[in-house]
Amino acid sequence: MVKRGPAPKPTNLRLLQGETRPSRVNHDEPQPANKEPVPAEWFTPAVREVWDRTVRELRIMHLLAAADQDALAVYCQSVVNYQEAVKLVNAAGLVMRGRDGGVVKNPAIQMVRDFGAQVRVMANEFGLTPAARVGLSTKEKPSAGAGAERYLSG
Repeated sequence: MVKRGPAPKPTNLRLLQGETRPSRVNHDEPQPANKEPVPAEWFTPAVREVWDRTVRELRIMHLLAAADQDALAVYCQSVVNYQEAVKLVNAAGLVMRGRDGGVVKNPAIQMVRDFGAQVRVMANEFGLTPAARVGLSTKEKPSAGAGAERYLSG
């Protein structure tokens, strides 16, 4: 059975968005270790560059956790895959000659679309899109309620 509606937000994001209703704050939410994720050995230099840039931003936003290591790796690899697919389209053009000699849409356009969608989904998970950040605030609100400090520290 699939749950309906939007995915629940982590408590730290709820508090950063200014949640003031204690009934909507899960004070028993499991907290990941306060350690930074480690880049994978298989990273190419391009993936490592995206990793370093993203980790730096997540650290500034106080949204970095070692538990997110694999999801972050997927995001970084997807960004590089997207960039490579865009290069293919730019090199060959939007249309090309098909097997029968007619003009067809470049199949790499589908890769751009697929990788772009994956990047958007993963970026949203980490609060890395403008829409994901709309309600975020890095200033602690006094009405955040008891116990909020443990979610905002780190």
